[in-house]
Amino acid sequence: MEYIIILIILVIILGAIIFAIWNIAVGKQKSQEKINNFTRNFNKSTENTSALVNTTFNKTKKSIEKKISKSYLTGCSWIITNEPNDNILFTFRNNNELLITTNGIVKRAEYELIIDNNSILITKDNVTEHYNIVNIKNDFLFLNMVSSNSILFLANNTKFKDEIKSALNRYAKEIYNLN
Repeated sequence: MEYIIILIILVIILGAIIFAIWNIAVGKQKSQEKINNFTRNFNKSTENTSALVNTTFNKTKKSIEKKISKSYLTGCSWIITNEPNDNILFTFRNNNELLITTNGIVKRAEYELIIDNNSILITKDNVTEHYNIVNIKNDFLFLNMVSSNSILFLANNTKFKDEIKSALNRYAKEIYNLN
């Protein structure tokens, strides 16, 4: 009888150990499932937040680029350097109006920036021309007419007018011997 009691106690202890091991394993499984669910939900939230931030950033960047480009154009007047017989000045205004001054005579035109492909539409005399823009160090602007070899070379008049004035003063002094 003692053997039976000892055998029953051993079976109970063995059953308790098996139950404890099974409970730990199931608990770990449930914990692992909770961790996996949390990780999945966290990753989805992170992806959604990342997408929202990227979208907002891209919209803000495009808006800033547009303002920078427009302020770059409108911040000064541009003199065309590859027209030797005429003095042509482009003045881009904030309201998309373009003033084209040729030898002191002003014509009004319109322009529209296309930020996505770095180009500009210029409408004058009811004709719209499409130009690709190349900007070099805020000193020069090249407008290349799309599908053409026609290029307008523009220089930032604000940066070069002091040099032009100085050259004209030197020339005037030479002519009138005002040394």
